[in-house]
Amino acid sequence: MAGGTAILGAAVAGPVLAIAGWAYNSHGEEALRNAHKANREVNESIEKLEQAVAHLSRTTLYVSKISGSLTSINNQFNLYFDQLKEIDSHLQDIKNQNLNVSQELGKLNDNIMRTIENGYALASILVDLITTPIFKVKEVEGEMVMDENGVPVMKTDAEGSMILNEGELDHQLEKATSNAGDISAA
Repeated sequence: MAGGTAILGAAVAGPVLAIAGWAYNSHGEEALRNAHKANREVNESIEKLEQAVAHLSRTTLYVSKISGSLTSINNQFNLYFDQLKEIDSHLQDIKNQNLNVSQELGKLNDNIMRTIENGYALASILVDLITTPIFKVKEVEGEMVMDENGVPVMKTDAEGSMILNEGELDHQLEKATSNAGDISAA
């Protein structure tokens, strides 16, 4: 009987091992497919992250350029600001005395008038640069698109990142630097 049991055990073990082998193989193939899928997803995520880092680097570069230009032009403007405050105080006195402001301005010397013109010109340059959007604004038929809160909607790329307004920023930075450089001291 012992011999018969061994033969029966071997006869049963063969199909059981075959089924177990098939199940193991099937599970292994599924695990391999899942691993390949996870690998693709990781690679796609890494690619998106690399694109986001590059976008952030370009944005940071523009923010640095804008900040540097604003600081430089503001330093130039500050040379005129105290003088402008004194001139404004003088003009307020003229108004309080009910004198003709235009006539009194005409009496001021050329340096004071140049100070006023230069101060306002620099302020205008600062405003133009500050109000240039860093990202492109979405437009429909030439009109800016606003959300339900009245906030401009930005253009986005295929990944949903806002599109950097590089052309306009380059233009405004160049224009601001050039125009501020053209202002001669009063």
